[in-house]
Amino acid sequence: MTSYVFGPQTGTTMRTLLVAEADPAPLRLAPRDGRYSATLESYVLVHDRSRDSLERNERLIELNVPAEAFAGLARAGIPIQREFALPPGTYQATHLLRDRETGTIGSVRHEFEVPASDEFRITTPVVTDVVQPPAGGEPPRPVPIARRTFKAGTRIAVAFDIIGAATSGNAAPQVSVSYALRRADGTSISASPPQALKPNARGQ
Repeated sequence: MTSYVFGPQTGTTMRTLLVAEADPAPLRLAPRDGRYSATLESYVLVHDRSRDSLERNERLIELNVPAEAFAGLARAGIPIQREFALPPGTYQATHLLRDRETGTIGSVRHEFEVPASDEFRITTPVVTDVVQPPAGGEPPRPVPIARRTFKAGTRIAVAFDIIGAATSGNAAPQVSVSYALRRADGTSISASPPQALKPNARGQ
């Protein structure tokens, strides 16, 4: 499980997405009528350590996957997403998943920070190998995932927003972005010089 903190939502809260991927192997599923099926009970608890408060989210996940698609699901995991509106602070999220048929239980914990809504920063980068194709004139949309390892040769997309940029009068914020890609040992693979970004019609 991992977390993505995006932009402001209502008041001082930030749109926060928790993304988990569950390994279906322990369920030992077998195809029935050409499909893999299971009913999973999903419980997510988000503990606000700054205020000692707790949010709960409970859902039922009905898994019903064609046999030809199950290999991909087994490789990448069962995707689970939960969205919250959280004020700035320190959090611990716990996700518990229970297979209704066998009683098999798995759980994971994840700690994360939600920054102040008025800080100049980038949102949590979405680094992914899953991209939704373009629709309705919109560009392709990178899909948030929990994994951080990819098969060699895979095409990776990275996306983020920039929030909190200062404005001067009626002038749009002036922001530039650059990147550097390095190996774990620090060896440089590629980089780009700073490039100016132009806000869209909504100022984003």
